[in-house]
Amino acid sequence: MAQHIEFGKPVNASEKWAFEYLAAQLPASYIVMTNIDIPTRNGQIMEVDALIVGEWAIYVIDVKGYVGTLEVGHHVWLLDGRSSENYLSKASYIARVLAGRLKKKMPYGAHAPWCQGGVFVTGHEGAGIELIKPSDYAVYSIDDVVASLTAAEGVNSQYQHRINESQRRRVLEMIGQIDLVKQRNQQVQDFSKKSQLFQQEGFQVWLADYPNDNLELPWLLKIVVRSEFADSVERNRVELRIKQEFNTLQKLAGTSGVPYCAPLLDDGEQLVLPIRMPRGKSLEQLILAEPQYRMEVVRSAASALQQIHHRGCTVGCWQASEIFISEDGEVEFLTIHNNATYAQDLAGFRQVFGELLNGVRKVGQWFVSDSESLDELRLYLAAAITGQSVDLREQVLMLEPGSVVDHRYRLCEKLAVGNNTEFWQAQHMMGRFNCGMNIYKSADEYQAHLEQQYRLLLGIYHPNIERVIDFDRLDNEGSFYITRVWIDATSLAQVDRNLSPAIILEWYKALLSALGYVHSQGIFHGGICPHNIVCHDQPVLVNFALGAEDFLDHEALKPYLPSSTLELTAREHDVYCLLKSLEPWLHQLTLDISATEKIRSVLSGDFNLTDCEDYVDYFALSHETAEIKSFTASFTDRWQLHDDYCRCLVLDMLNKPGPHLPSERIETAFRQRGIKPDAVQSEIADKAVYELKQGGVIEDIGRKIRLTSAFWRDWEAVSQMSS
Repeated sequence: MAQHIEFGKPVNASEKWAFEYLAAQLPASYIVMTNIDIPTRNGQIMEVDALIVGEWAIYVIDVKGYVGTLEVGHHVWLLDGRSSENYLSKASYIARVLAGRLKKKMPYGAHAPWCQGGVFVTGHEGAGIELIKPSDYAVYSIDDVVASLTAAEGVNSQYQHRINESQRRRVLEMIGQIDLVKQRNQQVQDFSKKSQLFQQEGFQVWLADYPNDNLELPWLLKIVVRSEFADSVERNRVELRIKQEFNTLQKLAGTSGVPYCAPLLDDGEQLVLPIRMPRGKSLEQLILAEPQYRMEVVRSAASALQQIHHRGCTVGCWQASEIFISEDGEVEFLTIHNNATYAQDLAGFRQVFGELLNGVRKVGQWFVSDSESLDELRLYLAAAITGQSVDLREQVLMLEPGSVVDHRYRLCEKLAVGNNTEFWQAQHMMGRFNCGMNIYKSADEYQAHLEQQYRLLLGIYHPNIERVIDFDRLDNEGSFYITRVWIDATSLAQVDRNLSPAIILEWYKALLSALGYVHSQGIFHGGICPHNIVCHDQPVLVNFALGAEDFLDHEALKPYLPSSTLELTAREHDVYCLLKSLEPWLHQLTLDISATEKIRSVLSGDFNLTDCEDYVDYFALSHETAEIKSFTASFTDRWQLHDDYCRCLVLDMLNKPGPHLPSERIETAFRQRGIKPDAVQSEIADKAVYELKQGGVIEDIGRKIRLTSAFWRDWEAVSQMSS
């Protein structure tokens, strides 16, 4: 196979096929440079389809995709009886110019290599062309192109001499920047392709390096070259598969056993998925002789598979070449298809790892059984590794500050205790970030419910709904845990009841919107109360897995639960509890009669949500609030808002309530008015913020600012009078 260097892209299918054919069929010592421009002495550019550095000559090849019967003469060419241009004369002219330039480059006494032109007529990928020509004419079809370019008889010079290394070097020096072109062709953004592992039509797999990677691990590049697919349907299918694989790896990010992937690269011509190669060697390359090591490997694989299943995905690829094992016994799956059922995944897991531990009594029995519990297998493995009897219960984990859960989370502070539940602030040990952890005790009968809630929550996103991280078994006593994104905020039960009506209304609509969204996804809370709503810039509903009756904190919930005489659906129960939790704040709102009546009917239990699709619309809150654009003269005088900067900042804070950083407020005010501030304008804006604080218009809340309660009350009174 010849070395193929692309200076440019093929302009048509005939050129593409011809270049691939020549590169595949010519000897390894040949160099095929394609779509190259050669400048003349006067600066004119001559385009060459293929420049081949061969054994006997330098060949300038023009590629033509003629189909039919081509009669080639010295002066006239006929294609199916019609006159056609003589392309050999053009190729021969370029060859003569090239020979002249090479002759000037050669040292005194050295001969320049022979250069000759030629035409390769491809037909349709070598078929559908009949060539009639003189035997010594340099016009080739698939039948004689390779023989003509590799034999001395194919050279139309009176003398035939092999091209030596010095002559080859002079040719490449004259072309110039060969190494840079080769390097460019091997680059995919910052990745450098090293070796090709697979190619099928337009789908390629390469090993690559990333120069800025401190881990010095190779990368796997899965590349879709769009132009190399003959069928657009197949191209779209492969593209979709690559995008789905990327989405799966992103969904599983941070899960053990899953490789890291960089973002998709798409330049319009090709789609690239970069995946970091796992540490260690593939399973098919290893001989796992040490029993202890084999048990560590199987335990790592079982733990990784369980975490993948908990996130609603499957491996689906159980080839030994796609499973990598590090020196520490950590297992990583190079390819995750996510196209199998859980049962099929367990069958693949058993097939690959079952033979490793036939001699370990309980573990071997699990592999030949029908058990679907990976927890059971992990228990047997833990006992076998530590030398304990699996008939003994594992030591119960002491839940106290500093305890480590599942080798990943360190308990920091116990925040709440309920019926069979505990809520902790914990730290992810590897990621070093805080998270919340709910622990559910004696929960074997609720495992399916907890796991279902976890998977449903994992698959959605809403800014007013909590994000969950992990779900797993805590011990052998039927305890489980769910970890959640930590929100550094207070619960609604601790929030000041003198909030501005604008903020109350914003939170009310946000919570209704969030609750309507999760209900549409089949998720119900079952335990909404002020303690399960945390508030910072926005309110967030938390503790969704509390739907199981045994885990409800009845004392905290009791004031917010509907009467036992009311027959409410799960949706209606959640909506009632939400409005009951917000009741002290809702009384401060001045709403339309329809909106007020909806709240009254819900709190009295006289409502039905069977046909309701949008809670915000149901509660008559869908109308847009008119933008506030000015103040009355008396209000301006009372709060000293004569300065343009002060007035604009306050208007923005009225139209978009809530705490924000002073810099965010100032930047937004300038941007909305199309102003690119200079240093003086920025200084005046900072001074305006200071004056508003001094005048009691705004106040600090941490590092952020908001309108004061006194200002809000005065503004609401003025607004009611004007309406």
